[in-house]
Amino acid sequence: MHGDIRTDHILIEKDTGRYRWIDFDYTYEWSENPSGLDFFGLGNILLFAVGKSFYPVQELRKPSSKYSSVLPSLSDEDFSLYSRNRIMNLRKLFPYIPESLNLILMHFAQGADVFYESTEELLHDLCAALRELPRSESNSPASHLLNV
Repeated sequence: MHGDIRTDHILIEKDTGRYRWIDFDYTYEWSENPSGLDFFGLGNILLFAVGKSFYPVQELRKPSSKYSSVLPSLSDEDFSLYSRNRIMNLRKLFPYIPESLNLILMHFAQGADVFYESTEELLHDLCAALRELPRSESNSPASHLLNV
């Protein structure tokens, strides 16, 4: 259990391109679900990795946003439980993201009925979803995950 898994705790080594997790000095004491923040942290990192950024609704509302046309289709269920202004349903922004990968993200959304109970369960679904990614879309938001 770590309890402080965040995107700013992952570095990419310049020479190797390998991802490194830093900052192992903090854990939360939760009586009901001690790994709850770990899971939401992992979901948040996955969201950032798939989309290559976060997409808060405030950014979509800006006149310069190329995704503003998506705003009418968004509902509360499309947003993150971890950070309620971030869009978790990335298929609304990037329809070419495979449904299997988006379903993993949606486990961390406000509309989720089912949540991951273990890291192994999340990893199993993620490995299956990554196998479904087309190898030819090198510019798609999720294509860089194939090199992790």
